[in-house]
Amino acid sequence: MADFSEQEGPQGYDFEPTMSEEQYRKKMAAAQHEETDSVGGEPELELEDERVGNTAWCQCGLCEAMETRVESICCTEIGNLEEKVMGTCVTLHRSFDSLCLNEDVLSATWNLLQHTKGNPPSENLQNRQYRYVAYKMFTQWGHGRMGKGNRTPLPSCAVYQIRLRFPEPDADYTGFSYADEVLADAMPM
Repeated sequence: MADFSEQEGPQGYDFEPTMSEEQYRKKMAAAQHEETDSVGGEPELELEDERVGNTAWCQCGLCEAMETRVESICCTEIGNLEEKVMGTCVTLHRSFDSLCLNEDVLSATWNLLQHTKGNPPSENLQNRQYRYVAYKMFTQWGHGRMGKGNRTPLPSCAVYQIRLRFPEPDADYTGFSYADEVLADAMPM
């Protein structure tokens, strides 16, 4: 009979990813924030009305009214940005302009992204491409690598500054959507 008390080699769950204590705290805080958003059984529409079309929720003073509740978020409300906000606004941080608004940096980043996909580099980017890369740069700078399919809303102040620098002629912007929403929209009915 085999003695399994001192097995050698890999054991069950040996290679499962673990969550750091900081990641666990952030996850629990986010879950608690979601719970408090729906306390009292209020309809989602009422919660949405609280933030949409106004900036009463803004604490940095540089946010703009957004079209959806999920986009109506201030940089001061995002835990990962705490050290970059430093009591004011994330868009006033010394690195924001160079990482998210500098055409040379964004163009080089766009071409790097294209290279990793096997696409040729682009000489002249359109504002839509600049915004795309600026949003990715902000996410990387503020949250680190999130992994494929993981998205998080950007603060209104950052989105506003990026749109101001790289405007759409008709001011028709796509807005934020979670990856599963994008997939659902792409699926034929």
